[in-house]
Amino acid sequence: MDERARAAANRRKKVWIAVIALLGSVAVVVPLAASLLMQVFSSDAASEQGGQTPTSTAPPVYTIKPLSVRPVIAVEGVLPENCPPPGPSDPAVEVRFCDFTRTALYTLGPQGVALQLVRVNSLLSPITNGYIVQVAMNSESASAFADYTTTQVGKQIAFVRASTVVSAPQISEAIVGDLLQLSGNLTEQQSDEMARLLQDES
Repeated sequence: MDERARAAANRRKKVWIAVIALLGSVAVVVPLAASLLMQVFSSDAASEQGGQTPTSTAPPVYTIKPLSVRPVIAVEGVLPENCPPPGPSDPAVEVRFCDFTRTALYTLGPQGVALQLVRVNSLLSPITNGYIVQVAMNSESASAFADYTTTQVGKQIAFVRASTVVSAPQISEAIVGDLLQLSGNLTEQQSDEMARLLQDES
């Protein structure tokens, strides 16, 4: 091989070495760039997740005033005109209130528990075909009422709203659950009036 042929072969060899070196550098840069991009995306994602404020459940807002429950000490018949006038009362002292029909006067002990009602409905019972008032309370009140009625078995209690005895049931056993049904040979008008009193809004 003459000198010119040998020189040309050497030049071609150097070119191929340069091309292979260039391809090798590209092969290294691409995975590195991909790795850097992954790190950036991961960092951004972590920043976004870290920047998110955990959502918290807001406490429920109740529109019905708490319902006072008192033990019944005594009850007597009364004429409507002899009922004491309504007014503010101290939950810690004994009181005398008429029922909402103004035909009975109750002597009541201090408040035993206050119930947070969430729903009140006047309806016709498909079982008895009589009018009832169905009352739903929150879970805390249901638990407190169960504890209270455990101590009142065999006694009478009164649900009091605005210095008026709305209902005064006899407790035969502890009442468990968040639903109450108030009955007692109610007319439709009486059932509606009882429900209206119970769902007095704040």
